[in-house]
Amino acid sequence: MTLPKGTIIATGAASGIGSGWLLSHLKSPQAKLYHSIYIIHPSAPGNLREILQNHAPSEHTYEILPLDLSNMSEVRLAATDFNRRVEKGELGKIKILMLIAGAMFLDPKTKDGVSFTNEGIESHMAVNYLSNYLVILLLLQSLEKKGSRIIAMGSTNHNPDFLSTQGSFHSKELKILFGDGGLEDLIKATEKVRTGDSFPASLRRYGRSKWCLIAFFYELQRRLDTDPEMQNISCILEDPGLVGGTTLLTPVPFYIRWVIMYLMIPIGFICSLLWTNGRFRTAQTVGRALVWCSWDTVTLGERPKGLYLNGMEISSSSRETYDKVKQEKLWRESAEVVRLKEGEVALKGWK
Repeated sequence: MTLPKGTIIATGAASGIGSGWLLSHLKSPQAKLYHSIYIIHPSAPGNLREILQNHAPSEHTYEILPLDLSNMSEVRLAATDFNRRVEKGELGKIKILMLIAGAMFLDPKTKDGVSFTNEGIESHMAVNYLSNYLVILLLLQSLEKKGSRIIAMGSTNHNPDFLSTQGSFHSKELKILFGDGGLEDLIKATEKVRTGDSFPASLRRYGRSKWCLIAFFYELQRRLDTDPEMQNISCILEDPGLVGGTTLLTPVPFYIRWVIMYLMIPIGFICSLLWTNGRFRTAQTVGRALVWCSWDTVTLGERPKGLYLNGMEISSSSRETYDKVKQEKLWRESAEVVRLKEGEVALKGWK
């Protein structure tokens, strides 16, 4: 039996955009060459096993790991175990770190809709940002140093000037996503939510968590490029556009959920037929784009660096995400929140 060339680790492959990526991944030649580890939420297995049973080629080797990404302690344990297995030769070096998992939260039990994890972190920040921050930095030692890619999901919600987000970020103050209070304001959800504004406020919290992820990726790429051992690692963000049929907006009001879950599916399908890179997309269209940006060298080059993609086109994120002072502040404060210690991160000068 031929040993796998390396390892692909993916979060969020159980449903929605993740299922779209999984179907495309299983059709790719890399599915036969790389061992895949699929991380799923313990209470939301989706249709992952069904897809694997029906579509995985016989040469595909994989494992499924239940993991609660809102729990930093669990994330740390999982990353530590991956590193141990790679060091002992039980797993090949990580070639692709595919971070699709994301969630939106709107707690009906509270007046402002805010929810916190058991560790006291606002839920959007924990799942959409800090879990990614922690798993990436802890797994750097196990990435393929000759060339590997870290890929995560962007979102138009991080940009207050985008047409679909302007209604949520409706004042000058709200359009600043990372203010003077820094990360502490976001993990403690200090924004005062007016009565009747709980849903727009949840969109803002989601957008801020995505802003943090994007700004972190730019800072990460800059630091990787200064480390001779890490400079061949690429950081890529993929903006999925507007996608129907996902479970992301499960907590939102039913009439909005109905539009997202059902009406946008045919719209996305039609738009995908008419435009190769339209704003309305299906999960399958986004999945193909994620596989493309994992392996493409023609458009993106051998070592794409700190790219923000809109589907299969090189694009840009909001102006605020490129603020290097805020990027550095976010990096430093994130390390404090997740309690990174000396010796845990293989990146030189990570502090």
